[in-house]
Amino acid sequence: MTGDMTQKEKGFTLIEVVAALVIFSIAILLFSNFFVKGYSLSKKQDNRMIALNLARQTAEEWKSEAGMVTSSTTVNGVTIEAGTPVTYDEIKKFKGQTITINAGAPLSINGRSYLQEVAISALDPDTAHQLLLLTITVRDANHPDDVLTVLHTGVPEKG
Repeated sequence: MTGDMTQKEKGFTLIEVVAALVIFSIAILLFSNFFVKGYSLSKKQDNRMIALNLARQTAEEWKSEAGMVTSSTTVNGVTIEAGTPVTYDEIKKFKGQTITINAGAPLSINGRSYLQEVAISALDPDTAHQLLLLTITVRDANHPDDVLTVLHTGVPEKG
């Protein structure tokens, strides 16, 4: 009679079910690690892309003389007042000295705030027609030491 019962039993034993669950759980844990790392890498790249686009926009505004000084800036007795349009002649007053101007209040995009700074210097301060170098730095407003991007561009004298 016991021989009949063993032949008719079909299905999985408890040990097989537990072993399958353990293997499945380990596989899920390994894949979840990839998903978390992939998401954080994607978020980081997205933030850098936004920062680069902000830097490009700021560079184009300043090159086309549509930028504005948002806070009063003084270097060696020369002052550019807040609200002054950024023109080549205004920038040239600094005669080749490197200055840094805050390019505006922090911008909030996708829940993250970005700070922009513009550093202005002359590539050759001894010539009459200088090529000005703009260096736009975009930082995370919540972590000011975290530089997201730096963009360099030249601005020739108009005319």
